[in-house]
Amino acid sequence: MAATVYGPTFYDYFYKQNEAILNGSLAGYPMSMHTLGIINGIIDERIQAPFYPEMAVNNTYGIKAVNDSIYTFMKQAYEVPGGCRGQLDLCAKALEKAPTAEDTYRYCSSAATSCHNFVEQPYYDFGGRGAYDIRVSNETELPSYWEDFLNLQSTQEILGVNINYTTGNRNVSLGFEQSGDSAYPHFIKDLEDILEKGMNYTHAEHFRAAGYAPFMVDGTEYGVVREYGNFSFTRLYEAGHMTPFYQPEATLEFFRRAVNNLDIAEGNSVITEKFSTNGTASATHTEPYVAVPKNTGGYE
Repeated sequence: MAATVYGPTFYDYFYKQNEAILNGSLAGYPMSMHTLGIINGIIDERIQAPFYPEMAVNNTYGIKAVNDSIYTFMKQAYEVPGGCRGQLDLCAKALEKAPTAEDTYRYCSSAATSCHNFVEQPYYDFGGRGAYDIRVSNETELPSYWEDFLNLQSTQEILGVNINYTTGNRNVSLGFEQSGDSAYPHFIKDLEDILEKGMNYTHAEHFRAAGYAPFMVDGTEYGVVREYGNFSFTRLYEAGHMTPFYQPEATLEFFRRAVNNLDIAEGNSVITEKFSTNGTASATHTEPYVAVPKNTGGYE
């Protein structure tokens, strides 16, 4: 399963349903569960939100997207009493006491709105940079040829689908946003549950001790990866939010290695319980930044 923010929750739910089917408490057929891939997902907003303003001014491209005043506002919007952090804590407490109560939904929706509107949104309003790629202007449009490709009959026959692909529905998206899902602390808990039960992963300390090794594809370094056992974290260079679009060859090879139990760094070794990457403790690679002109008509 490849997903973003909802990946851990869906995977954990399907895994528990499989357990119920196998022990006879639920009728059905178990689903084959093998690999969970998360692409730039919000796993814990309380941990990640403070880095929205940091990314705007202190990134690996040397781009300062907002001025000091906007940067300070974004930081204070997270830290101030009753701000993003405080509302996230209120959401978490409400979920513990009454997870299905109407007030809980309101608390979490308010937290998600606060974090988005005041900690994240100023970057979009004042930065002039792309929402999914800080390297480009916010007026740069992405091409849509990939959607046409997915809707070719030949493509759909290979994939085994009989409906057309649609990029997204704003009304459905708005419903998810208003639910406050991004404020919920469950995503990281679901991921922990998968690692502890579904994947039998007990190597947190070993993972933290593993170094970052180059992620190589056909002799080219596309990023770095930290890996121990069957858990890995990869940083892919020169890619925006939707990594398969920006680095298709590297992403496809990453996927191939993951589903075939091969090491992510080079794809030469079958993963064992104690497999570990070796390298630096931090991923500190920086990129030279070349400004992209506005109104280019998309990526050429």
